[in-house]
Amino acid sequence: MIVLILCEVVYPSRVYEILENEPSLQIQIIDASKSTENHNHLQSYIVYSIKLGPLIVKRRYSEFESLRKCLIKLLPMSIIPPIPEKQTLKSNITTTTTNSLGINRDGVGSLDSHGGSSSNTSGGIGGGGGVSGGIGGNSNGNGATNVNHLLNYIEYRKRMLAVFLNRCLEIESIKKCKYFLNFLDPELNFNDFLNLKENIILFKTSIYRLSPLKPLENLENQLYLTLPDPNNLSTSIGGAPYQSYLTDEQAEKFYNFESKFKKYELVLDNITKINKRIIKHYGELVPDLSELGTQFNALSLQQDSNFIEDVGRVFDRDLISITSFTETINLKFLDKLIELKHFTKTVKELIEYNKKKTIQLKMVERNLNESNVKYNEYQRQEDEIKKIDFMANRAAGIEQQQQRESSPPMTDAELQSALYLNSKKSFYGKIPGVKKLNNVILKYTDANPDQTRKNKLYNIKLKIVQLERQLELLKRDYESIDLIVNNELTNYHIWFTNVLGNLVKQYSDSLHDFTCNSVGFWEDCYNH
Repeated sequence: MIVLILCEVVYPSRVYEILENEPSLQIQIIDASKSTENHNHLQSYIVYSIKLGPLIVKRRYSEFESLRKCLIKLLPMSIIPPIPEKQTLKSNITTTTTNSLGINRDGVGSLDSHGGSSSNTSGGIGGGGGVSGGIGGNSNGNGATNVNHLLNYIEYRKRMLAVFLNRCLEIESIKKCKYFLNFLDPELNFNDFLNLKENIILFKTSIYRLSPLKPLENLENQLYLTLPDPNNLSTSIGGAPYQSYLTDEQAEKFYNFESKFKKYELVLDNITKINKRIIKHYGELVPDLSELGTQFNALSLQQDSNFIEDVGRVFDRDLISITSFTETINLKFLDKLIELKHFTKTVKELIEYNKKKTIQLKMVERNLNESNVKYNEYQRQEDEIKKIDFMANRAAGIEQQQQRESSPPMTDAELQSALYLNSKKSFYGKIPGVKKLNNVILKYTDANPDQTRKNKLYNIKLKIVQLERQLELLKRDYESIDLIVNNELTNYHIWFTNVLGNLVKQYSDSLHDFTCNSVGFWEDCYNH
């Protein structure tokens, strides 16, 4: 509880008050410009100007990425709105979301070393503002066309990053989160904030070694920090597939969700690619329609024909209609479609988290069973040695009692301290093979084998206590994880299907309006 109070103290009061006093307030990204602070960077990068009421804060893409990583670790059982994967424009940016916008990779200049195209869109959230004139592209032959492509791409990123922030505002646990609030504070350097001790521990620690319910309160809890990381496994443990660690009910529930969203992702990707090609075809048609309208207008002057002039005017009006239609498809359909596609990836990551937490539980159970077997074997060997010593001493006339040494149960504080000391072992102790080599050397050079055996027995007992406490912890956590994730997936699927249905309706309406306008132009021409 003390940690939470300390965390709340660092909340920026201005940002918190603005959000509390204006619950319907929307965040805008009003500008994107090249940074003028190049002394620490070999390459310039893009900074985004974020407007929250009267406040304006500038952040770069890598800070958006860091914010989302913190949110995922802070709320591992929630679906955190997606942002695009990091990309550089040198690495074929058109292979992902820019493909759907019809952006040509040729001549797209250097944006920043932390680039990426956002995949988050939503109707009604405007990116706002124009791009600063300071953003230029390195054109290589097509000058104005390439610069225009670059500006369109940056406008796209502005819209998408604004949507990410506004989606975060809709989630109460994120809206009041210190990471989100500090991200929006113009007086704070967000990277410096993340480098504070508590934050850097959260940022660098594996999500599978953090408490799923209270991560900030357990950042130094050695029971969590020493958990086995299921990410270090291949697709199976001991030859057993992941599915063998799930109950039939769990397997059916999660794999149905997983399969369903894989299919959604594939279909949405195909629809996006097809519409991208349609937009490209219309783009190629535009100059021909423009030229055709011009030629019919010229012909009407020679023939002195109003009808021919009307035909030329139809092509001019078609040109405007096509341009408007392609912009609508880009902004109101493809943007949202790409966002839904990336949401499906986020959902699959959540399912994967649940599965791997199950595997982590089974890993601890297996390690505990193996450690108990090893302890019993060590204890049997120790008993035999003591028995031999007892008989030898009795033969020598030395009085003694044959009994096992017992020690009081280890307290939580003692366990935490012992695990912390073990985690600070020397670098050489962590190199694979060194431990086995040390054991061989010790076997022939050990000056006190009795103490060595006692140390070995103590270490195995320590490990058993550790694994027993971890097993209790994981079982308690997993009950909550299973329930919360299932509810999250169910609610998300309802939201997803509603949004997708509305999106297809808007798409069909746009197509209907476009075709009706085109027919109407020709009807006006003939009825004139």
